[in-house]
Amino acid sequence: MALLVTLFLMIACILVNRVRRVRACQVVCSVPAFGGLMRCELRRRTLLDTGAPGAYPTPREERLRVWLIGAVPVHVSGLSIGLPMWFDARIDKVDATEFDGCFRPEFRAAWPMASSRH
Repeated sequence: MALLVTLFLMIACILVNRVRRVRACQVVCSVPAFGGLMRCELRRRTLLDTGAPGAYPTPREERLRVWLIGAVPVHVSGLSIGLPMWFDARIDKVDATEFDGCFRPEFRAAWPMASSRH
């Protein structure tokens, strides 16, 4: 099912003609909820976003929180940040923790540990 969601996101990006190069979504963490019936996954991907035709591609990192019942996604929320321009050469090698502090707490890699303390 994760493959289906990734495929859908890639097709959507191709249809709107915004993305030149997209790295596949990686699951950063997965947290079970409600006795294992649901789970929340934090996914991330890096991409070069062209924005407008003829514009220089901007490196970006996107994080998605996906709530699943079984293997079916029922809710997706996302956040995207722009990366410095010099990251366009190594966009495929950006580590998940490198820009973790730029995201809101619920989109950080340490999110499950932080939410369990409350």
